Amino acid sequence: LAYTGDAAHPVRPTGEGTALAFEDAVVLGRAVARHGLGVEALRAYERERYEPVRLISEKIRRAADAFYKSKGDTVGYDAK
Repeated sequence: LAYTGDAAHPVRPTGEGTALAFEDAVVLGRAVARHGLGVEALRAYERERYEPVRLISEKIRRAADAFYKSKGDTVGYDAK
């Protein structure tokens, strides 16, 4: 089982989620073409996507936090 797009890494609605889904599909397709259907392909997909998705997710989180904080809105804002 492989999750892609927002099922794998939901982000706030900034447009980045759509791009991530397309990137996931390309990377997963290449991994399956290279390794066949199986665990090896899924691990290759995971290795290739983890860091880029983590960086983008953090960037979106920081931008959203700054936006809500600047509006004085604490609803849905996790003030850590």
